[in-house]
Amino acid sequence: MWDAGVSGDVQPLSGQKPNPYFVGGVGTAFGQVLRRDFPNERGGIQLSIPVRNRVAQADYGIDQLQLRQGDVTSERTNNQIAVDISRQSIALRQARSRYVQAVNTRQLQEQLLEAEQQKFKYGVSSISALIVVQRSLVVAQSSEVAAAAAYVHARTSLDQALGQTLEVNHVSIDEGLRGHVARDSAPPAAAP
Repeated sequence: MWDAGVSGDVQPLSGQKPNPYFVGGVGTAFGQVLRRDFPNERGGIQLSIPVRNRVAQADYGIDQLQLRQGDVTSERTNNQIAVDISRQSIALRQARSRYVQAVNTRQLQEQLLEAEQQKFKYGVSSISALIVVQRSLVVAQSSEVAAAAAYVHARTSLDQALGQTLEVNHVSIDEGLRGHVARDSAPPAAAP
């Protein structure tokens, strides 16, 4: 419902006198509205029948695209995990190979040093030759230590890629939450 008011200046029309009820300004019209002199009532019915629900179809299409995008992202993540595991596995094999080679080189240098010491003992070799062989042994030992460290790092990286770091290191989350470890702490084992 809504109300209206009518007022204004006199406009003579064919000699008739205007109704004094409508003569006036804004105040007269406002008074008519407050007194509800001319109420209007309206009613209506609105009926909406969707022939095609394009909004729902669009939402369904967006949801399907998001589902496919999620599937693609999941597949990409799985592929990346497989690549990472493969790469870390190859790196571990190479590090193991370098470590074995460094151990063999060190053992060979130890044998060469023993032979050179025997030659020096019998007077066939010189001090400078003995020092050169000793330096070679020190370099071989240093290379062995570096190769062992690289092997341990490669093993740790593979464990991390496989998600086995806690299991390999015998770490229990329950023990950590309780704040009490049931076993004694020990240093890690030497590289194989």
